[in-house]
Amino acid sequence: MDAVHLFNANKDIETAVDRLSDLIAVLDNANETATSYMTIVEGNVTNDTMSENQKESIRMKARYLAQAYRIALDSMPNKNWHDCCQEAIDVLAAVHIRYIKNARVLRRWSEEFRPRKTFCIKTGDKRDLPAFLQAHPIVVTVMKEYGRENLSELSVEMMHTYLHNSIIKSLVIERLKGKETGDDSEYEKEKLKLLQEYGLKCLGHTTTYRWMLLLGFRHKPRRKGYYVDGHKKKATVQY
Repeated sequence: MDAVHLFNANKDIETAVDRLSDLIAVLDNANETATSYMTIVEGNVTNDTMSENQKESIRMKARYLAQAYRIALDSMPNKNWHDCCQEAIDVLAAVHIRYIKNARVLRRWSEEFRPRKTFCIKTGDKRDLPAFLQAHPIVVTVMKEYGRENLSELSVEMMHTYLHNSIIKSLVIERLKGKETGDDSEYEKEKLKLLQEYGLKCLGHTTTYRWMLLLGFRHKPRRKGYYVDGHKKKATVQY
């Protein structure tokens, strides 16, 4: 697919370069102030009706897409669009922004954003989240993306391992910055302290299972697996 069609450029009035420059400007503006993300939110949604997780999601989408579009502007056609998306993810990971890992996710965001330069926020069916997830909206988004990226083998055990080895680990390491740490015991103490701040004694399989249910994953006993209904689609998952 050529760049004009790929980025929804109106070939009668603009080039692919013009279109990309415009998209980048819109996305950069969305992260200018605390509430400017609303410029790329579609519909009658207001700042007061959006959850912190939804706000963080929009900001991150804007950051990742702007980076991918910049790389595309500089590198296409020598690089294809998928490679540009993956490079954007790698660039942000290098500065400790690890919101997503899969280029397909970024391509899906782009497909949603390009036509109207907005994202649609789904309202209704709100669930009260535990204090830990409310305080760390990025954990919610990363869990959802990880689940969708691993639908063919998703299980509670797999999500539990990911939470401890990736998400919780990143949060604890961030808290330990600037502190002297002699051994693993300091890490474990800080992890326990983090969990206790939100009424958790530990983060076991039962808690992981409850969180998965709250985030839209559903257990299917007959199929021994899960589906995720975040977008009202029942994608079957087998262990």
